[in-house]
Amino acid sequence: MNATELAKRAKAYGFRRLLFVDIPEDPGAEPDFDTAHALSRVSGLPLVMGGSITTLAHLERLHAQPGLKGALVDALQFRRDARLLAYLATACA
Repeated sequence: MNATELAKRAKAYGFRRLLFVDIPEDPGAEPDFDTAHALSRVSGLPLVMGGSITTLAHLERLHAQPGLKGALVDALQFRRDARLLAYLATACA
């Protein structure tokens, strides 16, 4: 069973949201927003994305995507770029 099929079944199993952890082979790769959006769309469930969210631009793009309702961001990223925390404080207020 692939991830899309599992996402479709998640709602029937009583899940209320999905967690998609995107861990690319190349640490510098962009997050896989297309797959995250597809999983949310086929399941009809809100999705929280993590793993490859490392920049302010990633958070802004995630926030603009329908169905993507949250992000998991490594605490070390906040130390590297204080703008991430500032963005979350305003976007989530």
